[in-house]
Amino acid sequence: MASVEDSSKTNEQVISEVDSQTPKTTARGNWSGRFDFFLSCVGYAVGLGNLWRFPHLCYIHGGGAFLVPYFIMLLIAGIPIFYFELALGQFSSSGPISIWKVQPMFKGIGYSMLIVATIVSVYYNVIIAWSLYYLFASFTSKLPWSDCNNAWNDERCLTDFRNKTISNCSTLNTQNCIEYEVAAEQYWKKVVLGVEDYAGNLRPMEPFLGPVQWHLCLCLLLAWIICGACLIKGVKSSGKVVYFTAIFPYVVIIIMVVNGCLLSGSKIGIQYYLIPKWKKLLSIQVWRDAATQIFYSLGVAFGGLMTMSSYNKFNNNCYRDALLVSVINCLTSFLAGFAIFSVLGYMAHQTGRAIEQTTTSGSGLAFVAYAQSLSTMKVAPLWSILFFLMLLTLGIDSQFGGMEAIFTGLQDEFPILKKTHFIDIAFKISVQIILFFLGITCVSKGGIYMFSIMDEYSGTFTLQIIAIFELITIMYLYGVKNFMKDIKMMLGFKPGYYWVACWMVVTPLTIIFILILSFMYHTPTKFGNYILPVWANVLGYLMTLVGVINIVVYFIYYAIFKGVTKTPKDSWGPGNKADWEIDDRYAVKSSPCDNDKMDSTSF
Repeated sequence: MASVEDSSKTNEQVISEVDSQTPKTTARGNWSGRFDFFLSCVGYAVGLGNLWRFPHLCYIHGGGAFLVPYFIMLLIAGIPIFYFELALGQFSSSGPISIWKVQPMFKGIGYSMLIVATIVSVYYNVIIAWSLYYLFASFTSKLPWSDCNNAWNDERCLTDFRNKTISNCSTLNTQNCIEYEVAAEQYWKKVVLGVEDYAGNLRPMEPFLGPVQWHLCLCLLLAWIICGACLIKGVKSSGKVVYFTAIFPYVVIIIMVVNGCLLSGSKIGIQYYLIPKWKKLLSIQVWRDAATQIFYSLGVAFGGLMTMSSYNKFNNNCYRDALLVSVINCLTSFLAGFAIFSVLGYMAHQTGRAIEQTTTSGSGLAFVAYAQSLSTMKVAPLWSILFFLMLLTLGIDSQFGGMEAIFTGLQDEFPILKKTHFIDIAFKISVQIILFFLGITCVSKGGIYMFSIMDEYSGTFTLQIIAIFELITIMYLYGVKNFMKDIKMMLGFKPGYYWVACWMVVTPLTIIFILILSFMYHTPTKFGNYILPVWANVLGYLMTLVGVINIVVYFIYYAIFKGVTKTPKDSWGPGNKADWEIDDRYAVKSSPCDNDKMDSTSF
């Protein structure tokens, strides 16, 4: 609370004082144009998760059965949180840490966001490294995974994939049964990952993950160099790159869908994809994974959305952007499913096996299925180059959002990190060097196991817990009425009852319910049919704990040293002085939570 002397100052004096202490949108920079932001959001949301993670989850959860909870979670959790974070970031013009001056005791939410963004950025760039390796391997007259006449192939490899080959496995013949694999799957596990030797023996997970796969390590280094070059000037540079990286992938995806649907047996896969197996909906794992995929794919609770919208002009229509980007993102996932499952149907048709038994590649399903599809096309190397270039662009612009959240979050909170141009560049390069070395754990011969743990734990439970805290903090402590007034100040209209109901009740309760059941029925992480050891899953739970414990620790620290309060800091409000004068709640800072100035209750 301000002193009596402060209350005697004029609005202009108070505005001037606060203006001198508050970072402005002009100082932080803005998007060059509205379309830069929109495409950046599309690029951030539409990424490798749409072509790699979504089809994998559909595959293990019965195809069409996964689509039902997926779209339900989109409506009651994905879009509401997406809109919520865009509005909060745009209103405050602040990064994911300093934005919590709205409720200082909960700044730990921002630190948790950055920790999750850091872990995900580490292993996400590994996927980009895989894409780079396949891209380089495609510069040849014949794709190396197109047949079984290579040193790394064994007797399980199909010798003539283009002609119908029936597996010798049946209910009457279980002895000496050979589980055939397509050439692309053996290339993936033996050459790219190195998790199997040439004889087909799977390397078990050990505390020391084995020797580094140098071809992947160099690709990982290149991935970080590309990412750094695109982000070196912040949103001014990344906002231009996305004009290519966000649009080009759709051309290639459509080509892949058309090619897949023309393959013999593709109808089998498409039916599996679209026709739900209703009994699957009784599994909590399906609902948990649907919620997780929505969070992962839309990029909510990472801090990336807040960061990107914080560079918007104050009156940008973030409501429209939230709806459009969310719909585009999920339709892209749905479209990508046709490309994957048409190929899986083809593989099932060729091997005489059920869709569920077509491959055991786990999280690498997309790389196996897409690679096999590419090998069936005329001028296959050319299409392979275009496809993996597309994966590269999808990955890079999604990586932009996570890295910008880390850079902006820390630099807004600690301005010394951007005091000069040299310090700014040195800080960004240093962060990326550290993340590169952390990523080396995922490119060893047992690196796919560490990758699986990071993917299973860092981007699942943690994101959902963060989302619950941020909704409750804003809706019940800052006050839903205040948040609605803030949105009206920006957009000219308040959010409707649907959004308020989701933010206050539906979304938090849904996530809490799924979290409880997920912990109760959680199963150990697997790679294919191999179950990772207990200590590996304990490591995963520690990742989850590290991601969320900051919220509690910072709350306790603030309560002990600064006292319990739900009053926003004086610097809370629009980042630009001109916008403060629209609403006297932010023009007069003498009593931010005074009842006649700023309602601090929920209703």
